[in-house]
Amino acid sequence: MRRDWATTCALCAMLCLAPLHVAGQELISPQEFLDRVAGKTVEFRYQKTGQLAGVEHFLSSTETVWSSAAGGCRPGQIFINGRELCFHYPTQANEKTFCWYPFRKGDQLMVRFARFNMPVVQIATSITDEPLDCDGPPMS
Repeated sequence: MRRDWATTCALCAMLCLAPLHVAGQELISPQEFLDRVAGKTVEFRYQKTGQLAGVEHFLSSTETVWSSAAGGCRPGQIFINGRELCFHYPTQANEKTFCWYPFRKGDQLMVRFARFNMPVVQIATSITDEPLDCDGPPMS
């Protein structure tokens, strides 16, 4: 049986995103995620362990500051790539970009790393209006 590209791509997208539609989890658009967090400081914890991943201050829907669990702050840019919410953190030695699929379970926001060979899920455990406390030297 021969399939056209549109059918094949649609099938692939459904299969790739299927893990996000289990146990009451709903994939949301990157813009919906940004609408909820722009201007806020969000604490992220790893779903499996509950360990702190870090804290992100969403200055706007295009600018951010990330502080890892180890401390220090790294400014970055936010952009949308299709269904992915991406963060680009330039540094002197290299540049890093991380992309996530945002989703929710009830009112709880979560993100899943967009590379399916790395099934990392982080939960937004706290969303506040408090500014980010950047202890330690800048990471940029």
